[in-house]
Amino acid sequence: MGLLNELVRCEEALLGEKEDDHQGRSELKKYIIQNNIYGVDIEKGAIDIARLRFWLSIIVDEKEPSPLPNLDYKIMQGNSLLESYQGVDLSHLLTEEGIGDEMLGGLFGNQDVIQDTREELATSLEAYFNCSDHEEKLRIQEDIRTVIKAQLSARNLDVDFGDIDIAANQEFFLWHTWFSDVFNRPSDCEKGFDIVIGNPPYGAKLSAHEKRQYKQLFPELQFKINTYACFVLHAFTLMHNTGYACFILPNTLLDNYFEDRLRKMILDNSLFELNDLSDRVFENAVVHSMIIRYGRGIRSEKVMVNISDTLSDEHFYIPTSFFLSQPNYTFDLRSYGNDVILTKLKINSEKLADILDIRQAIKTGDDNTYI
Repeated sequence: MGLLNELVRCEEALLGEKEDDHQGRSELKKYIIQNNIYGVDIEKGAIDIARLRFWLSIIVDEKEPSPLPNLDYKIMQGNSLLESYQGVDLSHLLTEEGIGDEMLGGLFGNQDVIQDTREELATSLEAYFNCSDHEEKLRIQEDIRTVIKAQLSARNLDVDFGDIDIAANQEFFLWHTWFSDVFNRPSDCEKGFDIVIGNPPYGAKLSAHEKRQYKQLFPELQFKINTYACFVLHAFTLMHNTGYACFILPNTLLDNYFEDRLRKMILDNSLFELNDLSDRVFENAVVHSMIIRYGRGIRSEKVMVNISDTLSDEHFYIPTSFFLSQPNYTFDLRSYGNDVILTKLKINSEKLADILDIRQAIKTGDDNTYI
């Protein structure tokens, strides 16, 4: 919602829209929601609330009521970390990958049909967004399911979805299908999202099977998996070569011993901003929060840092090389500039790690599975 409002303000500033043109703002919001906003959450309740808030943001600017857009294929339910089901990769349903020449020559005739399939799905999704007739909506939904089934058949993928709705479930999410316009841009370097934002779950309990799945998908994960690390890594596969990701996370990411690979992955790409809020932003959270902004591509030379209970304009910059030189690539925000003091402290001091085999200071005992 914040991004929608920001894009509306940007568009109005660029186009010179009048503040009292409420009907124009309503249409602008519909356009931005259809062409710029995409959302996924594993909980159906969160999806319902998000859709309601988008609808209310449109209604508030309308002088005369008009049909609301259908957000079934814009703000969607799914497990955003997995694009597979029953061990079958479902990330290439709308690409030539995975289809042999014999299939292209027999079932489809030529590879142009793959492009036609993408266009057919895009047309159906666009028609559904603006459809207000109930029977027509059902027909379009059936067309969409037919396209997906045809692609599964073309790859000889025998997947029994049972009663699972492929467009709304807690098992997987078809990023490259439902949001195919994002991943099929004309330029290879722009295939993916410009901006990925989120507040991923912290410390969710995972089964042994889930742990194996995520470790296979994200080799940078270490020891006890914290679910937010999966989302930080997954963002690299979702954004394009110069895209940005921004997450609110526990500030344990700054120096957790078992996340040095994750920090190195970020540093090897582009780390732009670190905000250590040193506060519990969410009432039910037991950890302090931070906001991180990073991206893909050429490594950034400096990082904007803010250490405050709340976001403020008081920030400073730390060279990326400083973090790369730290043990375990820790995002050491408070010691930067205190090299003289640290040097004095280290004189005639002995590291505990040289004396004791320290792996974990405190263990809660709530994780009985070790992989």
